[in-house]
Amino acid sequence: RDSLWPGGILAETPPPRNLHTHMRTRVAAQVKMLSSMPDELKHILGAETMRKGLLRVFEMFQHRQLNRRLLYVCLEGLLESLYPKNRLHQLFLRLHSRSPRLQAFHGRSPTGSAK
Repeated sequence: RDSLWPGGILAETPPPRNLHTHMRTRVAAQVKMLSSMPDELKHILGAETMRKGLLRVFEMFQHRQLNRRLLYVCLEGLLESLYPKNRLHQLFLRLHSRSPRLQAFHGRSPTGSAK
């Protein structure tokens, strides 16, 4: 516990960033993403296609709910890979089947019967 919270004290919440700092950080992140792609890939796919694709990926990562879902999916996959004998896949399927959002998607009531 001391390695995460030295002295048992939680870290202070950072102050909220102003709009100028937020936009500057956003532009810096976009530039970093665009400059990280190898030139060979730009020549194969085309510079404009590469730029549009990277900006689309950047915009996708701006959604907190999608990021949370991506983290959960990656964590489930990691756990299933690390512990294949524990039948985690079946456990995750049962947990997901109880989700009200998934039941609404499939048109079922929370009790499991069709509407």
